Amino acid sequence: MILYYIKFVVISLRGKTLNLYKINIYKKYGKMISENLYPWEQDKVIHHTQLMMSSFERWTGKTLLNTTGSPKEIAQELFEVDFALVSHDIEADPIFNYANRKALLLWELDWKDFTSMPSRKSAEELVQEERNKLLAETEAKGFSN
Repeated sequence: MILYYIKFVVISLRGKTLNLYKINIYKKYGKMISENLYPWEQDKVIHHTQLMMSSFERWTGKTLLNTTGSPKEIAQELFEVDFALVSHDIEADPIFNYANRKALLLWELDWKDFTSMPSRKSAEELVQEERNKLLAETEAKGFSN
């Protein structure tokens, strides 16, 4: 599993217009993922959330989310947290397997489309070099912040 903790990296990818862009996305796509119901309620996603939480703590020594509760409650909180979080599998051409609400809004995709997308398609050609650096850092350290 490759885990991206995208709190500030997205800012460097989108430049100075990110804050305005976020506001426009919320206004335009606020209900975008409602057709997917609640991904965090799926057993597979709850389990994956636990893996991401433990993996992040193991690699960084920090908690991804400071919370307590049942695995389902934690999965919901992580899905609704105010930073983008995505992960993908470790295949030769990795496919995303998780995106929280913030990430779905930033990429303007729903759960089904995002979790079937190869991660190589997540960056426009103009920022592909920045994405490649992010992936190299993630591979070297196990995470990227």
